[in-house]
Amino acid sequence: MSVISRCVLVAIAALLILPISAQAAFKFAGHTSQGEQVTFTVSSRITKVTHLSFDWNARCTSGATYSESTGFPTMPVSRTFHFGNFGSYDYTEVSQYYSADAGRNLSFHVNGTLKGYLPRKPKPKGTFTGQVVIKDPATQQQIDSCASGNVTWKAKFA
Repeated sequence: MSVISRCVLVAIAALLILPISAQAAFKFAGHTSQGEQVTFTVSSRITKVTHLSFDWNARCTSGATYSESTGFPTMPVSRTFHFGNFGSYDYTEVSQYYSADAGRNLSFHVNGTLKGYLPRKPKPKGTFTGQVVIKDPATQQQIDSCASGNVTWKAKFA
């Protein structure tokens, strides 16, 4: 087989293999400045971040603590490799994650803001802030409020 034939054969093989490997996403895992976990996936073309899960803790004005695991929806990645999201959600339950619940059914309003950066060296990093307002669902009277402060995070290939 001639050198030219080998080169053509290698080029065709590369074209057949490349689309399959180009579709593979990048999975990352890391920790926060609070010692909690963060995990997420970056699309193969580095255009979106998906499946981001973030564990965090907050101190409350009453002296109690609140722990949460927040999932974020798909986020686009900018041309400067930044991504982020903010949002809120509500739930009512007897929560083991609020240290002062004392078996009470309580309403939780959670706000969170996440910012991230995907630098050239594949070591993503970012910040998160979270706030929680806790109310009595029967009276809607505020019982407590909690805040995480500025939480930093770093990740690497999982």
